[in-house]
Amino acid sequence: DSTDVYGYVTLQWKTHPEFQKTFQITAADIKKTYYDPFLQALVTTKSDYFAATKNLTIPENEYVAVQLRWDLISDTGTDLRAQAFFADPGDPTRERTQDITMIVTSGTHLYAKSPMLYSEPWNFVFYMYHSLN
Repeated sequence: DSTDVYGYVTLQWKTHPEFQKTFQITAADIKKTYYDPFLQALVTTKSDYFAATKNLTIPENEYVAVQLRWDLISDTGTDLRAQAFFADPGDPTRERTQDITMIVTSGTHLYAKSPMLYSEPWNFVFYMYHSLN
């Protein structure tokens, strides 16, 4: 079908809800993802989206992913790294963060004839560290 891709992905720090980042989704963010048995890994490539015709093809039993890059800066300009790092008690040559839980929500509109699709909130946990040298 003719595509009309738009939407958003929002990340919110669970323990500091004022720290939030919202990404706007466009057709350029849609990527094709598949399992490569030779590499034994998921591989992400360009999607089957053709800008000239505005057609997005998702083959049966396949899916597409939204690929975004984040510089760890919130919508208000706060740097997550400045808020979260502390001296690593196990290694004096680096700083680290505690586990950070982010709540992710999204809404995506893929096709002209389909409604907006909203995700249930889900959490992911990560931590960061860097060398002081």
